[in-house]
Amino acid sequence: MLSLKDVGMTLQGVIDVIKDSKIGVLKRELKMLDADIEWGATIVEALMEFINRVGVSSIRRVISLIIEASQVTEELRDVLLISIEDFEHELKLKSDRFVTGFAYLVVIYVSFFTFLYVGFSLHSSFLATFSKFSVPLNLHSSSEMMYRISIMLAVFSGVLAGQLEKGHVLSGLKHICIFMVSAVILFELVIGGGLCGL
Repeated sequence: MLSLKDVGMTLQGVIDVIKDSKIGVLKRELKMLDADIEWGATIVEALMEFINRVGVSSIRRVISLIIEASQVTEELRDVLLISIEDFEHELKLKSDRFVTGFAYLVVIYVSFFTFLYVGFSLHSSFLATFSKFSVPLNLHSSSEMMYRISIMLAVFSGVLAGQLEKGHVLSGLKHICIFMVSAVILFELVIGGGLCGL
């Protein structure tokens, strides 16, 4: 787009040329944009419709910037350069967030399942040994307490995993489900606790 604008083409001409290029999913949207212009919509109106149809925030931001700049001047070279830099910067940030978030996600999963393993080991080995030696210890209440702690840990670990993975808490619901199902399987089926006891 930048090189076509450098040649001196108008924004409408640039759209007409790039609509037939192989740019993946946006090809259909660009054809619709060109059709809107051919049917009498102004460039700004057609680009506004394009923004409403496209759900990708980075593309919406770039097109919004182009709309604002095109209303001021026909010289869009600097605006397009800034848009390209902004888009590349956002892609780099997303990539960095994924790498960093994935590392933290692994730490959260390892720590949660380590807690479950420790709870299982405590119940099956350590606490069971006390009951063999006639030490007064309520095995059911200790496993019930670990069960409650694992449910709370599942909620908080899931929320934290969602925040670190995608940047918002609601994406942690899938992690909460995974953690809760794991805790229920361990304490209900393997150890044999009692969900009603919670």
